[in-house]
Amino acid sequence: MPVDPRTPVLVAAGQVNQRDDAASISPIELMAAAAREGAAARMLEAVDSIRVVNVLSWRYRDPGLMLGELIGAHDAATRYSGVGGNVPQSLVNQACLDIQRRRADVVLIAGAESWRTRMRLRAAGEKPDWPRQDDAVPLAEAADSVPMSGRAEERIQLILPVHVYPMFEQALRVAAG
Repeated sequence: MPVDPRTPVLVAAGQVNQRDDAASISPIELMAAAAREGAAARMLEAVDSIRVVNVLSWRYRDPGLMLGELIGAHDAATRYSGVGGNVPQSLVNQACLDIQRRRADVVLIAGAESWRTRMRLRAAGEKPDWPRQDDAVPLAEAADSVPMSGRAEERIQLILPVHVYPMFEQALRVAAG
């Protein structure tokens, strides 16, 4: 049976950990380094959609735009997620659907945090010298959000992780005997 040519395929992955206390690498620079670690420049230049997981350690209006410039994907459409533990997987799911539906061909999903670096600099009385985007940069399109709860959960106020995760753990215990 032939494989549908629009079947999404993961072709690269990259991860960078910055643990050097002397360095001050921005979240965008970490994303670019991870992308370069995972894929050749030719592939990165072919990226037509960049989706970024919400960054807590620095304010960006459209981090995908900056990332696209750094990796050579100058015309990529961009999306920026909200906050939530399900966001990375939701971005993968939506990317697969967009590829199947011919809305994208090569999607880069990226995320990075430099919180430890930012706190270290703050403790030293310094501020990060990281790239900024002023209000002239339009906000990125919001990534499709996935509801964290449904009507039934909301009705009984089963909406916080502290309420939900114990149920998962108890189900695992029961399943394990």
